[in-house]
Amino acid sequence: MGTVIEDFLQFIKSGKSVYFYCFYQELPIKFKAEFLESNDNSMNIAFMVRSDIDIGGVLREEKEVYSKFNGEVLVFRVYDYDDSVMLTSYPYLHKVPQMDRKYVRVRCPLRNPIYLVLDGQTVMLKDISDVGFSFEIDKDYRVGDMLEGVMVINGQEFPLKFKIKNKWYNDMSKSYSYGVLIKSGKKGIQKEIKIYIMSREIEILKILNSPEGGKQ
Repeated sequence: MGTVIEDFLQFIKSGKSVYFYCFYQELPIKFKAEFLESNDNSMNIAFMVRSDIDIGGVLREEKEVYSKFNGEVLVFRVYDYDDSVMLTSYPYLHKVPQMDRKYVRVRCPLRNPIYLVLDGQTVMLKDISDVGFSFEIDKDYRVGDMLEGVMVINGQEFPLKFKIKNKWYNDMSKSYSYGVLIKSGKKGIQKEIKIYIMSREIEILKILNSPEGGKQ
């Protein structure tokens, strides 16, 4: 028994298919691939991708794919994608928070924004799931703080309470990004969030199935 990576390489070289994951606008995309060849000198692997949607644009944009193997997450850098052939680096082990998500998360675009009114400021959400969301603001809160605000989604206003779970400082914008958990809200907020997420999933899948793929 070798290392996880050695066992993975032996597994794919035996002719067995492997499932990969990538993320487009925070939405997880799962696809199957088969080993074609590898080069130990350049540390590259070529896979034949089997997918019902054209993920070429996504792979060229995101530059990374992930696979679960023996309880670990393997990360692959995508060097090239052409005619269903994906050229990647050899895998390495790394913690990937997106792979641990229990709920679907989608990015909130400018053309379909969700707003948060908080402490006299109105900001746009960066992304949202059934249980939480993220946003950026120039106010300094602490992890664990319980805050109250108003979410404006699908043209409706919902007062809510949420708890700061994660925090990052952005040197460029001199502001803070927060990941939060929704603790309570006005009746109907969960329904509107689900409607928003479903509409974004449909929109993203339409983009992926368009002639441009994920280039938009």
